[in-house]
Amino acid sequence: MAPRKTKRKKLDVSQQWLARYHNPRAPGSLGGVQRFALAHQIPLTKAQRVLQRDLAYTLHKPRRRRFPTLPVIVGGLDDQ
Repeated sequence: MAPRKTKRKKLDVSQQWLARYHNPRAPGSLGGVQRFALAHQIPLTKAQRVLQRDLAYTLHKPRRRRFPTLPVIVGGLDDQ
């Protein structure tokens, strides 16, 4: 009896893009959203959605904490 051929699972397009993102030799890999989108000729929003699913991209990016501050008016040095 001949051995059975195993079927390979086809990766969807976003999984192929993530595989390219993790390959250091691929163009646009590990360089941010804009470089990734330009290298693979996809829209920036689609590249952001693809990379949001990747833990290596989302976990190593610090969260920006911006909060409103009140201006402080000081008459001179050491007058506060």
